[in-house]
Amino acid sequence: MSSTNFYKELELDPTLPDQELDRSLKDVHRKWQTRINAPSLERRQEAERMIQLIEAAKPVLLDSTKRKQYDASMLAAQTIERHSPVESSVTYEVLSEGTAHAPSTQHGTSYRSANQVNEQYEEDEPLTPIEILIEKAAEYTENERYFEAIKIANEAKAIDSNDARVYAELAWAHHGTEQTDKAITEIKRAIELNPYFAGHYYSLSVFYNEHPVLNDGECLRLSQQWLREALRRDPEDFSFRFHQAYIHRRNEQYEDALPILEDIYRNWTDEQADDSDFDFNDLKDQLALIHYNLGQKYAKYSKKTKEDFYIRKEDVDQAFYHQIQALKYVVDSNQRAEIDLAIRYIEKSKQRIFFGSRFSSNIKIPIFLIVFAIIGQPNLNTVGYFGAAILVLSAILNYIPKWKYDQIHYKEPCKKHRNCRCSC
Repeated sequence: MSSTNFYKELELDPTLPDQELDRSLKDVHRKWQTRINAPSLERRQEAERMIQLIEAAKPVLLDSTKRKQYDASMLAAQTIERHSPVESSVTYEVLSEGTAHAPSTQHGTSYRSANQVNEQYEEDEPLTPIEILIEKAAEYTENERYFEAIKIANEAKAIDSNDARVYAELAWAHHGTEQTDKAITEIKRAIELNPYFAGHYYSLSVFYNEHPVLNDGECLRLSQQWLREALRRDPEDFSFRFHQAYIHRRNEQYEDALPILEDIYRNWTDEQADDSDFDFNDLKDQLALIHYNLGQKYAKYSKKTKEDFYIRKEDVDQAFYHQIQALKYVVDSNQRAEIDLAIRYIEKSKQRIFFGSRFSSNIKIPIFLIVFAIIGQPNLNTVGYFGAAILVLSAILNYIPKWKYDQIHYKEPCKKHRNCRCSC
């Protein structure tokens, strides 16, 4: 039976019934899982240690029989601790100062003093040699001194070849030198050693996403596959979800990406900023880009005139809504100029297409027919009835969508892709 006090380490109430304890464990797991991608190495290492502790606690605390045995062993340990030399020496020191206390107060003072000694010991406890090397390798990686990071990480591996953290640092260092296949090999070894740590699966997803040899489709497929593994272990992590939205955007699945990013935006806090590998401006930039692309999606493209156009007024309204939303989030000045231009085009096309151009085009038909009728048939009554019918028909046609090239704006296609509406 484990000698670790899971209740104390994980800040759990030992009196909780099984179901509530299960929920509390999930809450604690979620709390630490959000910190696995923190910029600070110390926070990442602490998060990994706590997650390993949670995984060790689950089979003990969530099994009613094992929990009873564990609680009994913890009670016995506490009983021994209350009569330990630490307590006796502290009690002696308190009494030797001439301070009179009731027995219960003496015990309380001894208990607090013993805890303070333990806490001081934990704070002053030096790092192990392998932890020093891992920390140094991470520092080199952050400063883009990748080859030095690889050298230091290999020294750490020589000390302990079964520490998953070593392989994770090696993976990121290799990734920095663009040795992506080596990075993938190292992070897969870290996964073998610690399959519970979601951050390793996320790292693998990032490596595949940026693979220099695989084609875009294969990169996205493998990146999404490993990201699902990370999300299965921690579905609430902001970095994982942000990367998921990014993959959806690259697949042009804007409707899937948008609710993910909007939820992150609503729940953003300073703590999340510390624990995520993206910042608030990155989030706003992605939101602006997705709304802009959604707005562009409602426009059709004419290969004949090389211009965008709409065929329904509802499409114009939806495009206008998304471009206004994009303007709300935009942080890049160049992107802001594109959105402003798109909004001006939409406003112009709303006037031109649905109020001006169709009427001016259709009115020519009844005028021509009326003139032809007057020349061919001098009976004014007949001409009047015929002309009125033509005018009514023309008015009706003016409100029916024109399934041709109702021009929205005069944007030139890019030289790289002649038949697209991209902004590259």
